[in-house]
Amino acid sequence: MAISPLMSSLMPMSSRIGPNALTARPSTLNPFAEAGMGHQAARLYTEMEGEKEKVALEYQAQAKALDLDEKRIFRVMKDLATAKTGLEKALKGKKYGPHGIETVEKSIEEMRTALGNMEEAHKGGNQSDLAYYKSKYDNALARLNDAANDYNSSNNLIGSPRDWAVWAPNSLEYRARPNARSDSTISGQFLGSDFRIELDAKTVWSPSYYDATTSTDVSQGTYGSGGNLTLYKDYNPHQPHASGGKDKTVAFKDLTLEERSGDQITLSYKDGDETVKITGTLKQGGLGVGPSCLYTMDEKGFEAMRSDLSSAGFKVFAAKTAFEGDLRALTKAEKRFSESLKDIAKERQKLASLEYLDKQDVEKEYRRQFDVMQQQYDVMTQAQQAYVQVFQSTMVSMGKKNPFFDIMG
Repeated sequence: MAISPLMSSLMPMSSRIGPNALTARPSTLNPFAEAGMGHQAARLYTEMEGEKEKVALEYQAQAKALDLDEKRIFRVMKDLATAKTGLEKALKGKKYGPHGIETVEKSIEEMRTALGNMEEAHKGGNQSDLAYYKSKYDNALARLNDAANDYNSSNNLIGSPRDWAVWAPNSLEYRARPNARSDSTISGQFLGSDFRIELDAKTVWSPSYYDATTSTDVSQGTYGSGGNLTLYKDYNPHQPHASGGKDKTVAFKDLTLEERSGDQITLSYKDGDETVKITGTLKQGGLGVGPSCLYTMDEKGFEAMRSDLSSAGFKVFAAKTAFEGDLRALTKAEKRFSESLKDIAKERQKLASLEYLDKQDVEKEYRRQFDVMQQQYDVMTQAQQAYVQVFQSTMVSMGKKNPFFDIMG
């Protein structure tokens, strides 16, 4: 005899209910109960995954806020890096090349030394030595300007002014603290020394500086030491190098101061046998030190040079002190933002751990619900099995007259 399909359906099975994590243990349910249990498990599993997704979305929102904070800090630190480079270039010329305050200070000392020698030559009536030391003085001034204006960039804090018309220096901004509402400003100081002689708004004599001891430009070298003065009839005060109407050019060494009163000045130079005079308004910017042609070669002129060099030295010292303070403040700000990035990284790890634990709690709760449901199905199955055993005994006692058995030959 074989068990009928109806009887077979009531018997327990040991199969597993799919890949559902909630049903990952042997089943003792009959097919009908197991099917019902499977539907319930699938429902619980779907609900559980939905709850876990809600947990994930909640933590994703917090993680997104951290990402935004991190991006903001990275943008601020980029400005910090730019400002730091500007300060280091201004202060540490040796690291970044032949520019910086170190070279400016050295050039001023060389100019002081040349001035002392010029005075000695003048007292001794030695015109050859006087011309030589004037050249040394002007070459040192050229190196000073080269040190200040060595790179044309908005983060040059000591040269390459943003507006040459008034020699307005560049400035840099950075955020000092993560929660600061406004930026801190590093104010530049033009530590070059420039001038021009204005005949009228468009007609201007403008200088070009170069160190004749190191210059490889032959066309520049023909003008002599330190630089030259060029007449432009379409002068651009904001961008002198873009001026038009270039006319006469005269070397510094060939210029002589005739008169200087306030901002009015008269220079002269020889054009063959003729003496040509340049009279106009003297405009100066930066350190306020001019080439030797802006001073008379006598005690009065030497005293003016000495006074201008003293004032220049004070300006450089004040700028250096301010930049050093700015660099310390910036370094502290950089450290604060680095710490903020570390805090964000720690918070991100904390969120990941909390998300994992919250999801585990969700799984535990649904596992509990599943276990309760399975216990109910187990009780129901045990009752069914007891009924089957009673029913089976009854059917066996009926023998071949039992309609629930198939006769197998």
